[in-house]
Amino acid sequence: MSMINKEIRQFLLHNVSSREFDAFLYFLLKTDWDGVIHATPQEIADAIGTNKKYLKHIIKKYSKLLARKILVTFKDKYILNIGKHKNLGFDEKTDRYCKKYSFFYTEEFRSLPLNSKRLILMGAFEMSIKNNGNVVLEYIDIVPSKKSQGNSFFTRGRLFDAIEAIQKSPFSKFASVSMIYGIDDRKESIAFSFRNEAKEEIKENHTERTLLRKKMLKAGFLGLLSDDFCKDIQSVGMSIFKKLTKLEKKNSKKRGLVCGVKDELLEIARLAYDRSIEKMAIAMNKTKHKHFLTETKEASAYFSAIVRDELTQEMLKYQNQVDSYKDLLSTSEYLRGDQMEMQYDEETGKALLVDPLETVNQTVLDLEKNERIALVLSDWDAEWVM
Repeated sequence: MSMINKEIRQFLLHNVSSREFDAFLYFLLKTDWDGVIHATPQEIADAIGTNKKYLKHIIKKYSKLLARKILVTFKDKYILNIGKHKNLGFDEKTDRYCKKYSFFYTEEFRSLPLNSKRLILMGAFEMSIKNNGNVVLEYIDIVPSKKSQGNSFFTRGRLFDAIEAIQKSPFSKFASVSMIYGIDDRKESIAFSFRNEAKEEIKENHTERTLLRKKMLKAGFLGLLSDDFCKDIQSVGMSIFKKLTKLEKKNSKKRGLVCGVKDELLEIARLAYDRSIEKMAIAMNKTKHKHFLTETKEASAYFSAIVRDELTQEMLKYQNQVDSYKDLLSTSEYLRGDQMEMQYDEETGKALLVDPLETVNQTVLDLEKNERIALVLSDWDAEWVM
């Protein structure tokens, strides 16, 4: 699930309008481990105080950008294609990020001018890093000068206007912002003082928990799942994503990067997790497993065994594909370069001539990718057994 990390912070500061600012903050509350946004345009529009038509305009705008699509179509939903998701190694203990403070999702914040929102985000980011409600930002880090980069959207006048708007708005109940002057160095700074409640109240992303409950229900389990049960099952699911990502990174350093492997491994992780949830739902309908609702650690251990079985099947599938590619490449008839292979276009029915060398090269690439995936899954299985 996405956090307000440095990349997202920069994107919000430099690329969006005031209402888009609110929309992207809300997206972060509704993304799963893969960055897929699980919320309808109407739900998002209602949450940020706009209409469905304008929200669809925002979605269309950021899914059509030529330089980089920020929103990528995924089935009937969209993937937030920015930031570092948990399944890609985001670590709350080491990565610098801003917590999703509850005040970001209030009418008081949404009613602020864009530059005031930018200023609050800068202060909140610093507060999150230092875990201190009282933070100070240097003037030269906000307003650009000949010696500093600053932020192009701020001038001295705009900064004063942004501070004044915060001071005079209902948002002032969450934080105060003021300009201060150093007595010794006479340098100007901006001081933020966030109230204790503002610092402590955080919005949690429960998208995966909601999806888990829906999937269990759809698979036939009608019982009520506690938060503890969901957390323990989710921890097993998250471990699949993290471990496969870590093992692929390790193999890439040792053996070189193979195109497409990471993305396919994440698809395998999601597939194995979802299938395991379906099997868990069926198992929990049996009387002997009813205690899983309260003995959540035992439930997660049972679920882990199901996951292992699913990933073992995937490993065997990829190993079989590797063997098939090797057999194909070793066939002398296949490698003869003096013949052209005949294929047919499925749509037009016309005959196509294919250069055998191109086919061989593609097969080699497919073999390399499948070998790497099989190796990573084998490494995962060995670690699971240990």
